[in-house]
Amino acid sequence: MIIYIYYFSQAKENDFELVDIQPHMFEYNPLFGIANNKELKADAEKVLALIDAYDRTLSDASNEIEQYRPPGLSRFERNGCR
Repeated sequence: MIIYIYYFSQAKENDFELVDIQPHMFEYNPLFGIANNKELKADAEKVLALIDAYDRTLSDASNEIEQYRPPGLSRFERNGCR
């Protein structure tokens, strides 16, 4: 199976014209990894535990505020006031 690369140029604002077609020189897309650090970990992996703890803390605080909402507040919500 031969794969081709198509080259286009912009003729007008929303119009493109085909300039050239060349065969792709590889049988696959040549991807390779570059070591970011000695542990071979992404930058975000170092702080994932902190992000999860932050999310849990905010969720717990939100649930606690919702649970201990003053009972009179629901009376105002029923009357259309917020």
